[in-house]
Amino acid sequence: MSKLIDEIKTLFEYFNNGDYIFFWFFLLSIITIFYFEKDIKIRDFFTWYSIIILGVIWNPICIWVLNKFINMGSMYRIYYMLPLGISIAYALTKIIEKNKNIFQKLLMVFVFTVLIVIFGECIFNQYSTIKVNNLYKLPDETVQVAKIISEDNETTYKKAIVPYEMSSHIRQLYANVELYYTRIISNPKDENGNPRPYDTDEPLNYKPVQKLNAGDVPYITDLAKKNNINYVVFSRATVLSDKMENYGFELYKQTVTYDIYRLNN
Repeated sequence: MSKLIDEIKTLFEYFNNGDYIFFWFFLLSIITIFYFEKDIKIRDFFTWYSIIILGVIWNPICIWVLNKFINMGSMYRIYYMLPLGISIAYALTKIIEKNKNIFQKLLMVFVFTVLIVIFGECIFNQYSTIKVNNLYKLPDETVQVAKIISEDNETTYKKAIVPYEMSSHIRQLYANVELYYTRIISNPKDENGNPRPYDTDEPLNYKPVQKLNAGDVPYITDLAKKNNINYVVFSRATVLSDKMENYGFELYKQTVTYDIYRLNN
């Protein structure tokens, strides 16, 4: 039982990333909605739904059962089912709505907004967040590379090996482009040998990624021919060990950051 309790604690800590303020805001919001909301359907949605989700993720018996089917690297995602943002916003709206004085309403809006900004964090402070100029919300050059390969009319079958940073995005755009690898993950273990509650990308431990990054042309071209790969994408910053043309590939297209090679038919 103690191990299950520890898992519940670990999942909770990982989901909140050590910052619990918005989770407490969420719990206070649920209480506020329960007392102030007169519409039973709305009240039940915010309260009972959240209670059921918490009753699963905070219940040792449920965790014991889920452990049979879900690894720790996925279980914390149950927290994503909680309507945190919308609950906080709705509760604050109900509080403001209760006040009849327009000046006080505006003051409360200002105060709540400032609190959210103070306790929150700008999304662009995250290292993995970039601004893009496409509706897919994916890196612009990834979209460009995927489109170039997908719309090549000289090939019907398309399979590519690409730099790891774009490997999990291309098939979100074009299903006709197969990839040699997509996301490479591992579940790291703690000091006791138990899986931790997150998945970690470990591409540099994977030989094809290492060789592509190193520009090892003989290895990559041999791999490509053995696995029916007819497109190879290198970062233009990569120094190639040999000319791809010496191994049956041609430089098909270029973008600002990438070179796209195609196997000659």
